[in-house]
Amino acid sequence: MGEATLGGTADGTRNIINGDNGDGVFAVHGGNVIQGNYIGSDITGMIAMGNNGGGGMYVYDGQNDLIGGTSPGARNVVASNGYREIFVSATTGPVVIEGNYIGVDKTGNVPMGNLSTGFGIDVEYSSNVQIGGTTSDTGNVIGGRYVGIGIGSSSSNITIQGNSIGMGADGHTPVSNVSGIGIAGGSTNNLIGGTTSGAGNIIALNNSVGISLSQYSLAAITTGNAILGNSIHDNNNLGSSDAGLGIDIIRPNGQGLDGPNTNDPGDGDSGNNDLQNYPVVTNVINGSGSTTIQGALNSTPNSTFRVEFFSNSTVDPSGYGEGEHYFGFTTVTTDSTGNASFSITLTTPSTAGMYISATATNSGNNTSEFSLAFQAPLNSPPTANVGGPYIVGEGTNLQLNGSGSSDPDGNLQTYEWDLDYNGIAFDVNASGVQPNVSFNDNFAPRMIALEANTLSGTSGTDLFFQGAYDILSDATSSKRKVRV
Repeated sequence: MGEATLGGTADGTRNIINGDNGDGVFAVHGGNVIQGNYIGSDITGMIAMGNNGGGGMYVYDGQNDLIGGTSPGARNVVASNGYREIFVSATTGPVVIEGNYIGVDKTGNVPMGNLSTGFGIDVEYSSNVQIGGTTSDTGNVIGGRYVGIGIGSSSSNITIQGNSIGMGADGHTPVSNVSGIGIAGGSTNNLIGGTTSGAGNIIALNNSVGISLSQYSLAAITTGNAILGNSIHDNNNLGSSDAGLGIDIIRPNGQGLDGPNTNDPGDGDSGNNDLQNYPVVTNVINGSGSTTIQGALNSTPNSTFRVEFFSNSTVDPSGYGEGEHYFGFTTVTTDSTGNASFSITLTTPSTAGMYISATATNSGNNTSEFSLAFQAPLNSPPTANVGGPYIVGEGTNLQLNGSGSSDPDGNLQTYEWDLDYNGIAFDVNASGVQPNVSFNDNFAPRMIALEANTLSGTSGTDLFFQGAYDILSDATSSKRKVRV
């Protein structure tokens, strides 16, 4: 087909394409719109009935082609097909692949591909292909294949944004590929993620590497591949120290995943993505709603780099981070010896106990592997100070004072008071640092307690109780007295 529409977004326009010995769809010479079809499944979109020749869809010499779209009705389900679900070749573009479920069923949460071989999307000898986009309705869900997205054979200017690769449409169910994205064969100047809102991909829960950059045997290296602002995590279902990196830049002539690279002084080596050195994080300081990250980068002298920072709940067996939560960047310029230091404070939720990692991207858009992870210190509990001693007459107001409370991490958030604490249940009767309270005449003896609370991110609210003070004098009490 060429300059044709296959399917559509309206009821009754869907095609069910399965059981072919060749490609289910062959789109040539551009101008094609392919929407709303089930390619490789039955009419329910949930039972595999693949096209077992080349694959589900072959786009050749693509120009101004649209596969999928931004409405649910435009979504193609392309799954359980042969070597590739979608193959793009000899294309100058633009070709847009957006909003589809690839290698998974119509729910987006059940793999229906072939983990032992092949690709979800394979791009060869092509340029100007957009996979996904920056709005929530443009991303593709890609799972169930050996490689989620492959870019090879000197392809360039391929943009991969806003997709979920290895994680289902619901945002948590695994639809694992063996590896998430593979770039090889002299492919250059491609973008995975980006610096604009919504550009980041989720590349997670794959069995091996998140993103790999490699050569085919004796092929040209791949360079200029920017990997920015993504969420890359838990890509090590096989548990290997070499196979589970978030980003694995394979050394020259390497033919397999080879674990973390070693930084070299001055970054004079060459290879895939220039074998760009990664930063070294040396300290993390938790603040009130902020995190300060300190470290250094040694790389090409007198050069400028974008350093991105991520927090992770876990690290790979190698100790190197992936990049679960992107939370900011800084720009550094190396001196004549290739050294640059950084100390940047970023507005973040608490990173207490999290593992902080970083990447560096040079002016040629070569992004490094993730750095060795640095564990942020655990949040220390605050100390509550109920104040006093207080002297108050019955039936008059009393201003309590908890301003002597403190928190080592500077995260003190709330003050809550129990004016009749029974030693078991804490009931909040007043709040604030210095609340005004009153006591009626002839009240019974009671205890006053103060809780000072901080926010500590994923570990929940820190709580420390200090002091419950008897309102009436009691010679047998070891507590400090507050007399009325």
